Amino acid sequence: MQDYKFSRPLERCVMRMTADGLDDDEIGRRLRRSSAHVQRVRHLAHVPRHPADRRDPAYGLRPIERRVMRWLDEGADHSEVAALFGRSPSSIEFVAQMAAYKLTQ
Repeated sequence: MQDYKFSRPLERCVMRMTADGLDDDEIGRRLRRSSAHVQRVRHLAHVPRHPADRRDPAYGLRPIERRVMRWLDEGADHSEVAALFGRSPSSIEFVAQMAAYKLTQ
């Protein structure tokens, strides 16, 4: 099985079940989707999402990750940023950790 590190959870699930030998009808039944949907998901899992030229490392970040990282880079702490976004400080810390992880990949 190939490495699908950029895939979404549904894509990973479909690809794992396919690798386990399940057919599209069975995968669709388990995921409450049609077999045609499963085929589309499998096909789209191989389509590149990012352009070959990625000059800006923040390109792969979600909008909230970019905003949280900008606030933290400007010196705000997790509790200040949490108040701005209506989230808990631990939630903001998790968002920042995921963004930092994405930037290292």
